[in-house]
Amino acid sequence: PHQPSPVMRELATAKGQRIQHRLPDSTTIWLAPGSVLQYPATFNGAQREVTLQGEAFFEVAHDSLHPFIVHAGDMHTRVLGTSFAIQAYDDQPAIAVTLVTGKVNVSNKDRQMILAPNQRAVLDKATRQLKKEDDPDAARMIARRDGLLAYKGTALQSVVRDLELQYNVT
Repeated sequence: PHQPSPVMRELATAKGQRIQHRLPDSTTIWLAPGSVLQYPATFNGAQREVTLQGEAFFEVAHDSLHPFIVHAGDMHTRVLGTSFAIQAYDDQPAIAVTLVTGKVNVSNKDRQMILAPNQRAVLDKATRQLKKEDDPDAARMIARRDGLLAYKGTALQSVVRDLELQYNVT
């Protein structure tokens, strides 16, 4: 028998706006300014799948039988229960997944990797290269989800872009 397509919901933030939201499976997400999350009204398949444009922090409800998958551009992040951040704005040259707790599987069509806490996967959109980096300050993503931005050795262009999104200014 054919399964009907699930009813999809969309959660979006304007520049200067942040939203905390609980998904139908009890996963909590913090959606950063200028972001869109698409998710089903109910998760009833073998997998819990969502699509992200922009930035979000996820605390995924543990369910070993139904993996949680975030599609962000050409990168897919698969988890069972963990906390992590994804930055996938359309106007940025890369997509990044930063792991705070647990374990995630990150992949694109060419490569797959497992991240441990305090690691980050970065997909360069131009070269399609997916690489793993150590990120000893991954916990900063928890402050970032709440709108507390801190920088150390970050390019001014990135800081300005974040401030524009955070405060809806040019």
